[in-house]
Amino acid sequence: MVKSVFQKSAFALIAVSLLAGPLFGKPGAFTYIVLAGTLLYLFTGWYLPLIKEEKFYLGHGLAGFVYSTVMTASVMAQHAYPGAIYFVIYGVALSLALVLYMFIKRREVNRYLFMQAVVLFMLSVVPFFECRL
Repeated sequence: MVKSVFQKSAFALIAVSLLAGPLFGKPGAFTYIVLAGTLLYLFTGWYLPLIKEEKFYLGHGLAGFVYSTVMTASVMAQHAYPGAIYFVIYGVALSLALVLYMFIKRREVNRYLFMQAVVLFMLSVVPFFECRL
């Protein structure tokens, strides 16, 4: 229960930062909140409930990797790294695959976590507006 509340509040803070970071044009506090969220989901994604509330370590780890990829792509786009567009495309593809997986398994998946994956997919396209081709 505590993990679930922590994960939901962390995602809310990171989602706001993912949306607000590009609005200011240069990397700032929001970018570093997203970077901290990247490390959080990459290293502790195995133990946070990201698909369902049960122990499902492999699935949660893969979902944590998807969350981390989307956040890393956003940070790279805000810092204007040369290969950021490839990470953004990869993050969009992975988040779409996560949403499709959760939609197919919707009877087993927590509804809040499904909506969280949909929000992640919607936020994954935000760095497209920052990438310079």
